[in-house]
Amino acid sequence: MVIELSSWQLADAQNHKKSPYVAVITNIKQDHLNHYGNFQNYIKDKKLIFKFQSEKDYVFLNYDDHLLKNVSHEITSRIYFYSTNGDALIHAELPAINQKARMGAYIKNKKIYYGAAQELIADVKDVKLIGRHNLSNVLAAISVADLYNVPPEIIKTALRNFKSLPGRLQFIDKINDVKYINDTTGTAPDAAIAAIETINEEFPGKDKKKHIILIAGGADKNLDFAELGKTISDHAKAVVLFEGTASLKLAKEIDSETELKQAKNMQKAVELAKGLAEPGDVVLLSPGCASFGLFQHEFDRGRQFNEAVMKLKKQEEVKINARKVP
Repeated sequence: MVIELSSWQLADAQNHKKSPYVAVITNIKQDHLNHYGNFQNYIKDKKLIFKFQSEKDYVFLNYDDHLLKNVSHEITSRIYFYSTNGDALIHAELPAINQKARMGAYIKNKKIYYGAAQELIADVKDVKLIGRHNLSNVLAAISVADLYNVPPEIIKTALRNFKSLPGRLQFIDKINDVKYINDTTGTAPDAAIAAIETINEEFPGKDKKKHIILIAGGADKNLDFAELGKTISDHAKAVVLFEGTASLKLAKEIDSETELKQAKNMQKAVELAKGLAEPGDVVLLSPGCASFGLFQHEFDRGRQFNEAVMKLKKQEEVKINARKVP
């Protein structure tokens, strides 16, 4: 059984004094500070996933996340680090970080290896998910799979057949040579940054021009938007912001060269994005904010985006058919 645990669920571990036999932490980024008050309180709950582990238990950590390396000295269980930067992991002095630290899966020369013995698992091209953050997640899964002696052949088959879940950099459609991508689960600035950087890398604009029309904004969770604002300014040609307390903060961090529009609902947001887009552009829903206020939850937000895109497609089909009538 594999369970994804939120910070709220992990908080219960304090009451039960229990942590899982095998734990995985992909990263720790700022989120839910409207509830926690500060980042340290949030980190405290996140660390409960390993706090009550024994020396016989396992925890898998992302070596690329500096915060995880810094907290690893608190861990008493067996540690396995995984990394998208194989050279850095290979040359790392892991015992200096934690005496029990070992090498998990890592990438080197576009191939995925496991452990100090450099066991070849798969090629990076076997992974069908886009984005460095998804590659990192794949390495976490491979590291745990190796613990349970899953053969490389089975791992490769899984990599080749696994598709992205709904609302996570999900390609919805292509209309008039404009791609529409749903990343509604990007509910924090760091998630939106990862989405923007992935789209910029996977679907580069013509002549290296900015080609992303971002649909973002919403409710504030007391987070910092400076880095997201910089990423938007670097890669987005325009932004459509939902009304909300976070949108006001985000708008202040975006440079004046990036066109800003505001929308009261998803239908209007997609219509505005369509009007801003040119052939070859990408309309990306990656809000970087909470959904409450305008939507029931982030999945309702994603559903409304999909429906708005499908409505737009039907409208374009009607126009095309009308032109065909003699």
